[in-house]
Amino acid sequence: MVKVLICDDHEMVRDGLVAFMELNSEFSVVASAGDMREAIAKALVTEPEVALIDVQLETESGLDLARWFQDHQPNCKVVMLGSYVSHLAFLEAHRVGAKAFIAKSGSSMLLMNTLREVTSGATCIDTSQVHASEQVLEQSGVVALAHLSKNDKDIMHCIARGLTDKEISESLFLNIQTVRNHVSKIMSKLGKTNRTQLAILMNYVESSEGSLSGL
Repeated sequence: MVKVLICDDHEMVRDGLVAFMELNSEFSVVASAGDMREAIAKALVTEPEVALIDVQLETESGLDLARWFQDHQPNCKVVMLGSYVSHLAFLEAHRVGAKAFIAKSGSSMLLMNTLREVTSGATCIDTSQVHASEQVLEQSGVVALAHLSKNDKDIMHCIARGLTDKEISESLFLNIQTVRNHVSKIMSKLGKTNRTQLAILMNYVESSEGSLSGL
């Protein structure tokens, strides 16, 4: 039987996955955890062969747990679960070594088939899907956003909240003209023409289950 670790911050989801897996004689859930620390502690003891990880845990990213497995238990096959498959989360999952990314809206049959495939050594993340996500993120300005300075990212967060230049100036303790200069440069770097476009871009990133760290 293949040893499986499940990490999801919702107890009901964890219990449901455990109950479902126990119906199948191919897999054995050797550990169930609600956060990264608990998952790591149990992984060190049980040494799972497959880790089923929620992308967005309550206070942390499941992608960080995927990185831990890549660094410390590279033989464990990581499968990411997400509320939906965003381009950002999908691409980062690929880059941290995940073998598959499944939306929680998918079927139980899809989950089982995917687990069987990754267990047999397959990677269920298609190269064409990776390239498509890279192009979408490049064209939308997300990749350029990832390479902005900390000050510029802080200003972007403020713009996403709808703050004016004066309010940004007061919030970040910057001269108002400095803020205006930064906003102008940010628009140029990201290929945007107004603050609304900047806000939409930042809100997309903030609502995504992925992060900018992997870009």
